[in-house]
Amino acid sequence: MKKILSVLLAVILTAAVFPATGLFAITATAANPSALDLTTTEHLPPIGNQGGVGCCASMSITYMQFTNAVSRYLHSIDPDITWNPSSGDPAYCFSPRFTYNLAGSGTAWVYEILKEQGCLPQTYGAFSGGVTGAAIDNTTAKNWAADKGLWSLAQNYRVSNYDQIWLSGSQFGGYKSFNITGSDAGRELIQRIKDALNAGNAVVTGGYVSYWQNALVSLSNTGTLGKAGDQAIPYSTEGDSNVGGHQVTIVGYDDNITCVKNGVVLKGAFKLANSWGTDWRNGGYLWMMYDAFNGKDQSPYAALNVSNRIWTMDQVVFLDWRTDLNIGTPELTAELTLTANDREAFSVTLTRKDRASGYVETYTPYMFRYYTRRPFYAKGMSLTFNGKSSTNESTAVLAFNYDELLSLPSGKTVDDYIWGVRVSGIKDGQSVTVDRFALFRSGVASYVAGDLSEVVSSGAEKNYTASAARSGVWSGGGWNFENGVLNIYGSGAMDNYKDDLSARPWASFADKIAKVVIDDGVTSIGSGAFENCAALARVICGADVYKIGDRALAGDRALREIVFNAPISSIGKDTVDGSTGIGRVTVTGQTLDAFLAVAALKSGNDNYMDAIFTEKSLYPDEVFAQGSWNGGTWKLENHVLTITGSGKMNDYPDNGSPWAAYADEIQKVVIGDGITTVGARAFSHFGELQEVICGKNVYRLNLDAFAYSTVQSLVFYRKISMIEQGVVYSCSALQSVATTDQTKEQFLTVAHKSNYNTAFDGAVFTTAVPRDVFDVDGSGIVNIVDVTAYLAKLMNGVEAPDLDGDGASTIRDVTALLNRLAS
Repeated sequence: MKKILSVLLAVILTAAVFPATGLFAITATAANPSALDLTTTEHLPPIGNQGGVGCCASMSITYMQFTNAVSRYLHSIDPDITWNPSSGDPAYCFSPRFTYNLAGSGTAWVYEILKEQGCLPQTYGAFSGGVTGAAIDNTTAKNWAADKGLWSLAQNYRVSNYDQIWLSGSQFGGYKSFNITGSDAGRELIQRIKDALNAGNAVVTGGYVSYWQNALVSLSNTGTLGKAGDQAIPYSTEGDSNVGGHQVTIVGYDDNITCVKNGVVLKGAFKLANSWGTDWRNGGYLWMMYDAFNGKDQSPYAALNVSNRIWTMDQVVFLDWRTDLNIGTPELTAELTLTANDREAFSVTLTRKDRASGYVETYTPYMFRYYTRRPFYAKGMSLTFNGKSSTNESTAVLAFNYDELLSLPSGKTVDDYIWGVRVSGIKDGQSVTVDRFALFRSGVASYVAGDLSEVVSSGAEKNYTASAARSGVWSGGGWNFENGVLNIYGSGAMDNYKDDLSARPWASFADKIAKVVIDDGVTSIGSGAFENCAALARVICGADVYKIGDRALAGDRALREIVFNAPISSIGKDTVDGSTGIGRVTVTGQTLDAFLAVAALKSGNDNYMDAIFTEKSLYPDEVFAQGSWNGGTWKLENHVLTITGSGKMNDYPDNGSPWAAYADEIQKVVIGDGITTVGARAFSHFGELQEVICGKNVYRLNLDAFAYSTVQSLVFYRKISMIEQGVVYSCSALQSVATTDQTKEQFLTVAHKSNYNTAFDGAVFTTAVPRDVFDVDGSGIVNIVDVTAYLAKLMNGVEAPDLDGDGASTIRDVTALLNRLAS
């Protein structure tokens, strides 16, 4: 329920008209100073930059307003706390990425997520641009930050209330005709904004950016806080509402600032913080004159009621750090571990069952009730929890509070109920596995449920309730057993038990273990560790397990799947003797043949051979690597190698380039404009390479540059004048070459001056299209992929280029792009 203040504002606001200048002012009260700026405090973060992500609501609410509120609250309870958002330290600035991915771009939507899910500091959930760098709509942007413990951490930073006031309300004059400075309700609202700022609260507001940027002027008097050259909004004029609404944050005011528009001197303005970086307007800020709050025909000055005048902002939202925050651990929290390849494929409902009557109350969290409001980034795209467009599964640990179900009848306590969750499939053809459900009371595990061995498919519903857990230690760490799953954590080699199975810490319930999960840090499966575990169906090994001891998994007739997340270099004797039902084995960083060769070194390992094998790379999609070369730097992210710098690239021996360790992960190479030469063997033997885009100064390709690779497409933005021997030797997959300032015949003449370049002959040659506005995806080539990229931007509210020159980005621009392709 939104908080509505009903306090009588004992404030006198005066309007004075000065015939000589037409000066209008909202004066200061005795209680408030004539100017105030929250940006001078340690509580407000620096200007952010939402870049290419349509997350302005989360930037203004989560990053600015909520960060400021939490900081003030924490300082109020501990004045000595070292918490300083103004420093830009991501540990003190809350993540707009977190709320945007769960809420989407609506104002109230973000607050509702802050109420139920809370938020993480940017340490755990920053956009790829960091705290203030331009955000990029990439895998990093889409990541839910749902690793173990993070959503439970977010539950500690929530809001309890907020007050969203729409200026279209009847008290202000109704739709479009906002009368703010000339009505009692409007003047009270302006005074309330000032009161909130003086209490240390940032205030969120918003409208259509295309309206309020049309009539900007420079300040005529900088007043107390303004600077020479600062710009202000005197009023707004009609623009294209198709570009979408935009949220900003009010962080100060100055009653003494003036500007002149149409011969009228306006006095007094609010300071707005935007999220477009410090290069925008007044270092990322902009002044909005008080009169600009008025809608069409509502300025007291006839000269400002121009025919196309329209409202500037359509709402104001208050959040008070003293009364509207919910800081601390919830009384009751559900923590749910799920595995899926599509994070939109399911819904979660919290349940409360009366132990005496059996009556069940339910509550569906906001993020599932309104899941269609989340950003989908591109229609039809299935994303994993970590933001990848992939068919691979990922695992998330989600947390939800039971606050909405904790209003208990008189005489009832938490212990009178069974608390659980209901998981439902909601997307055809997709399913989600429920791995674990844990219940926490004030942050302490109360009743815990582990691997429930259940898969929820589309349309299905399953209820989960908690049960007791067991835990203990081994020589290198600890373990816990929760409803069928045994989790082992710690470091080093696991103990060996084959000579005495009763010595295993889990011996008393070995026949109840359905799944084993070995965390990173543990390096081996001890001998006999899971021998004769009658119910054991799955074993998941961490990234450090490289050794399997004698009889480690012997006699496990229910064993169906084993996952190794690192190369296995040592397999003991009889490791799967008697385990005849193994259906699938996943190996990582080694081939099936390599694994079986290790297994065959000892007897009793034949049962591996009948399984279906899956080979995984050591470097998954989110691999991130970077380094330097002789002329600059390189970075690998999401299979794209980007090389920047200047000058000639070094010549390298086979597998000797700085990025050679990732040769089987690189699918695309982008070479920066400052580089002149592709070095010898720089990309030879690259087994996944598909596309290379060379910058506008690359003119030379050295010995075996792409030899033995799978490259399919080469793009050159400068005439190539030197091609050494074997540049595309054994490149049988090469299909297309795009050139600039030279024909196919001219290019082949250069290529044939050296031997072993005949792979160029079979390629289709095109002209490299100059990089321009039609290259929406930045690939260097304008093709049908750019249409998809443009539609994705429109659908997700991301700024898209104006392709047809009409001053707006709409579906009409797609027609312009298609016409370009046709021509």
